[in-house]
Amino acid sequence: MEPPVARSLGELRRLLRADPRARRVDAVEITSLGPGPGDGAGLHVHPQGSRDTGAAPIPRPARAAWEAFAKGHGFPVSFAGDRRPGEAPAWTASSSPEPGLTLQVSPESFVQANRAANQALVEALLQEARLAPGGRLVDLFCGAGNFALPFARRGARTLGVESNPFAVQDAEANAREAGAEGARFLLREAGRAEAEDIRDSLGGAPGALLLDPPRKGALETIPLALALAPRRILYVSCNPATFARDARELHAGGYRIEAAYLIPMFPNTAHAETLTSWSRAGEAAPEVEPVHRPPLEDV
Repeated sequence: MEPPVARSLGELRRLLRADPRARRVDAVEITSLGPGPGDGAGLHVHPQGSRDTGAAPIPRPARAAWEAFAKGHGFPVSFAGDRRPGEAPAWTASSSPEPGLTLQVSPESFVQANRAANQALVEALLQEARLAPGGRLVDLFCGAGNFALPFARRGARTLGVESNPFAVQDAEANAREAGAEGARFLLREAGRAEAEDIRDSLGGAPGALLLDPPRKGALETIPLALALAPRRILYVSCNPATFARDARELHAGGYRIEAAYLIPMFPNTAHAETLTSWSRAGEAAPEVEPVHRPPLEDV
């Protein structure tokens, strides 16, 4: 972990041992701040029940405990449910998917936990997609543009689909800041997006489709992926079990794995981040340029 996040864990352990009020929450997300690894950490607190229902107030004693802790240790803090779409975020984190591109991400959005590993993942995606300038990419579960914007900066026409309104706002702001004119974003559940809407937004069928679902996987989006029939499907997964289930459906739909990567996003844990690159059976995707697949130790 980056040093500020590692240091914050020790402080959080001491708080939770010392103050029972602080334990009356579902979860606390710790996010790296700033473009550099030493720029601090922010805390996003989920009240009890909020991760299931999406709307639950935090008890006043618990809120007071977290606010006092954050002030005393210099942590920006936000609480799930406090903000509505369109309101300014309490703070923003910075994510660097590639050198020269920094994304601002609000507390309610998703950001990858390990920036160095994320950069390696983005590099592998750019290589495996093999999109020429002007090629089309649809990015399902796109978040704040972590993957879509590096493609758009290289001249691809990209459409990101995301259900989190805060993430879509972040993605649109990041696209403007990056000058990524070919990037568009659609606020919608990925499993409810229509193939025709995606083709209309992109001006044609996508040459590549990117999946980066939460741990529950992307089963509901497989019919959409097969209907769009891209030359390549890129699947980023943090859950081997749901990936195996979804891979069976992609295989049944006529796609075959050409390459697989293991990305050390969560060192010293049981979690694994994988990237698999798929093409239609009997139809190898054309090489836009020679693909260098780095060995695992380089990633």
